[in-house]
Amino acid sequence: MELTLPVALLAGLVSFASPCFLPIVPAFVGQLVGAGSGPVRRRAALANSLSFVLGFSVVFIALWAALGLLGRSLGPYVVHLRIVAGAVLVLMGLHVAGILTLRPFDTQVRASGPADAAGSPLRAALMGIAFGAGWTPCIGPILGAFSRWRRRARRSGPASP
Repeated sequence: MELTLPVALLAGLVSFASPCFLPIVPAFVGQLVGAGSGPVRRRAALANSLSFVLGFSVVFIALWAALGLLGRSLGPYVVHLRIVAGAVLVLMGLHVAGILTLRPFDTQVRASGPADAAGSPLRAALMGIAFGAGWTPCIGPILGAFSRWRRRARRSGPASP
């Protein structure tokens, strides 16, 4: 099957509609364009949206660049890394199930900031970074599969961008 733009868009739509993301869309939109009852300031909304996308993009670009670098540098040790990662995954599963208590993961951290209606581009960029970091587990499997599919298509022959 050829990798095409519609397939990429479908993968994006599926990840957007995931249960860990879709319920928080109204809160993020309210933060970006303002939750007040007054009119939406279009320039502020555009600046906030672009800043949000920039923050979000920084997380994903940095993550995938770091994973690529890590993969290249740890090549011969990847078997050991998988074992360690599997053990961490089991520990996290035991924590989520309530069988094991890991205190650092039971700590709540809250940020307080100005309560202005529309926020600012800096606040939107920070929200984008937080959102990108929080959404990584939701989009990771789809993005990883798409990335692997794209790499295989490049090796085997030309594919659509």
